Amino acid sequence: MKVFIVIIVIAVLGVGGYLIYKGGYNKSGQASSDNDSVSTNSVSISNFSFAPANITVKAGSTITFTNRESVAHTITADDGKFDQQVNPGKTTTVMINDPGAYDYHCSIHPSMKGTIIVQ
Repeated sequence: MKVFIVIIVIAVLGVGGYLIYKGGYNKSGQASSDNDSVSTNSVSISNFSFAPANITVKAGSTITFTNRESVAHTITADDGKFDQQVNPGKTTTVMINDPGAYDYHCSIHPSMKGTIIVQ
């Protein structure tokens, strides 16, 4: 019985290791596919800037903005397509379905600027 359990454990670890090596699992631990229609991307807000300032994503992707500062900021599209406040230590998401380049800024701190390129 012990040999059977050891064989099962080795098999599970082997398959899991192979999938991780090949990129078959995403960070949430769920199986992923090259055909996923929505991907997740992150932008950090710190030192009164967006990092990265420019990001390229697929249409339908969710971009997560995390405010790592002690003051509020906004994610405001220059064309008005989105406008969200991000309080200190909080996150917000933006999803854009239409391809194009979207310049954005913080309406509270206008020197903070970035671009989302949607393919």
